[in-house]
Amino acid sequence: MNRKPLPRRPAPYQDELLSSWIARLADANFCSVPELCQYLETGQERPPETQSDLAGIEIDGFCATLRLPPLQLGSMLLQRRAEFAVECISWSDFQHCPACTHKVSGISLRHWRYAWSLQCEVCGSELSPVRRDPAAFVHLPTRLRTPRQKGSEMAEAR
Repeated sequence: MNRKPLPRRPAPYQDELLSSWIARLADANFCSVPELCQYLETGQERPPETQSDLAGIEIDGFCATLRLPPLQLGSMLLQRRAEFAVECISWSDFQHCPACTHKVSGISLRHWRYAWSLQCEVCGSELSPVRRDPAAFVHLPTRLRTPRQKGSEMAEAR
């Protein structure tokens, strides 16, 4: 199927993840991320993050729709290495640069996912942990929630 290039295309930032950029593209084109992923024929409702997520996608058409050079596509994806015993790249955002996210809301850069990254490679600021919803502990598994509750009960008894 021939897809037309997207009418609005904010330029990707240095080291931006493809998933972050696609979310910004969806916002710029007044649609949701799942709708844009369906239009791009990714076969899933979330944007690709790794090379294996692009399996089954016609890369030339995908890049033409995004108006993105195919060589730049690889630099926007996470490279996972199966030969390493320890996973050093996070599957989700666990840290961010407060300065960069203040400038561009919702941006996610590739190096923020690396376990060894301590400073932002763009502005040099120290990376901060991503703040989760304060009510997130409600969704803890029972095995983790029970010791937490017992510990707080013991602390109150003192």
